Amino acid sequence: MFNPSLVQLTSSSLANESVFHTSLRHKSGLKKSTTHGKPAPNDHHRPGEGPRAPSGSNSGSKPIYPALKRPGKLEDKVRERAQKSTNPPQRVSKTANQRQRSAENTEEAVQRRILKHRIRILVPGIWALSAVVGIYTILAYLDSRFGAGAPPNDPSSSPWNELPRTLLLTPKVVMDGLQIGWTELDKLTIGLVVLNVAVHLMKRSPLKFWEKLPHIAGEKHYTLLTYVFAHSSWAHLASNIFGICWVLPSVVRLFDDDIFHASALYLSVPVVVGYLSNFGFRWGWIKGIPINMGGSTAIFAVFGAYCMAYPHEKVWFPTLGIFRLEAMTWAALLVVMDGLRYWSSRGRSKSRPAYATHVICLGLGAAYVYFDCKNNVWVPLKDLFSKRPLPRREQADLAPPFS
Repeated sequence: MFNPSLVQLTSSSLANESVFHTSLRHKSGLKKSTTHGKPAPNDHHRPGEGPRAPSGSNSGSKPIYPALKRPGKLEDKVRERAQKSTNPPQRVSKTANQRQRSAENTEEAVQRRILKHRIRILVPGIWALSAVVGIYTILAYLDSRFGAGAPPNDPSSSPWNELPRTLLLTPKVVMDGLQIGWTELDKLTIGLVVLNVAVHLMKRSPLKFWEKLPHIAGEKHYTLLTYVFAHSSWAHLASNIFGICWVLPSVVRLFDDDIFHASALYLSVPVVVGYLSNFGFRWGWIKGIPINMGGSTAIFAVFGAYCMAYPHEKVWFPTLGIFRLEAMTWAALLVVMDGLRYWSSRGRSKSRPAYATHVICLGLGAAYVYFDCKNNVWVPLKDLFSKRPLPRREQADLAPPFS
């Protein structure tokens, strides 16, 4: 007979064991036998063993089937398997926590690297100088080969001088100004507008292109050249496009309609200002980890050159509504306004470094015109490439044909 305490398993296990025991009894000829209510001698067995064979058999004292394992251990194993099968989310959550922890450690490592590298002066300075020299060298070479060679323009002959010099923005001034602005548009202005809009549309692209354009001091150096084409929002982009269309055509005309020269100024000033920010980090003037994006640095540099070349020209900006001021007055007003914003936002605004950057760019653009860098830097560099002998292929093209 079976001891019921030895078969406390699941219902399926119990059914299988009952069938197994019944088949064994039928094959071995075992019968229930009792003597005065006592079990037969061959029915005696130790716990954990099956019934023994009859005394006349050759099997001796070996059990007919292997001894059952202790049900306690088996129940524990069944319970463990059930827990493992029903608790996989715990392992997933643990893995997710580990991933989050590793991501946080990676982010902390990146921040430590930025804070360490952005106070460097020598290596970023060499890179910025090389970038500016490369910009001017490449564009001067292209100008010497593909430039139109327009005659010099007189700043006093600006078509904007034909507008009435009234303080208020009258309807006639608006209509005449729109007409002059449309006729003054050049290829560089149109190209920059199209390029900025195309780059901003790439912001929602699955390609990770736009993310590599903004500049963070202490990270990649090449972003000094690319952050002027990245904008945070459509409003940011629209304001910069307005500044480009409003100011850049006059500077292109100042540079004798030379779009290569204007491009060199537009691209080089953001590189210089981006490098100068390392001094602010090194001396503790700039806190946090600001992200530089937008073409405001280049636009303020172009506006500084415009104010120095056309100081008395009437200019309108939406800041003062219907009032028009002279260019130099606007420059002084912008310096005062950005200076007040800089000092009033100490420790409270993330845009604080931008206010100082605008003033620096305005001064760099004005200094570019004041020191006549067009005749002292650009023209000699352009002549250097123009005086070089042409390649043999171009000489063969210019040679007269044989008679």
